[in-house]
Order: sequence, then structure tokens, then C-alpha cells
Amino acid sequence: MIAHGDELGRTQQGNNKVYCQDNELSWVDWASAVEDEDNSSLLEFTTRLTALRKAHPIFRRQRFFQGRPIKGSSIDDIAWLRPDGEQMTDEDWDTGHAPPRCPATRSRQ
Repeated sequence: MIAHGDELGRTQQGNNKVYCQDNELSWVDWASAVEDEDNSSLLEFTTRLTALRKAHPIFRRQRFFQGRPIKGSSIDDIAWLRPDGEQMTDEDWDTGHAPPRCPATRSRQ
């Protein structure tokens, strides 16, 4: 999820409730955002990412994934995979360490 100002690298100084603020903490300076080289490259990346989302319906889900089979199929709509590519088990979720996890989404074409 991208919130207001994330595309410019705004940290809000760690404040996750800036909607309560009416000061520099919550204001967005769009003019300097485009002029600043670091901000403009992040803004360009976010613009391209937004275009990718717009172009591919899989990134614009109407409903949350539920981990259930896709209608007319035995394939689940989402699966969480271990680094070896196998689907995670209950034991994998309960390990004392956190191995990398990758969600794999599926859709009927």
C-alpha cells in the first residue's frame, strides 16, 4: 500500500498518524519533489509501478485472496512458498526463525 507522500520518500519522522497534523510533517511540497534528484527517481519508479498496476488486473483485485480453490479449479488463489519453491506447511509457519516467504498469486486467464 502506498500512502500519501510515500512516492517521495517522506518518512513523516516515524509518525503514522500525520492526518492529525496540520504542519510541515503532513504537508507535501510537490515542487521540490520533482526538483530533488533522489525524490524524482522514486517518483518516476512509483509512476511506472502505478502504470503496471493499471495495466494488469491481477494487481487490482476486487476481493481479498482467501487461500481457497479458484472456481472450477483445484488450484488455490494464493499460496505461500518456502525458498525451495514448495508450499509452506503449518510447521513452517511455527518455526523459531523467519525464512523468506513468497506469496504466489494465481488467476484464471
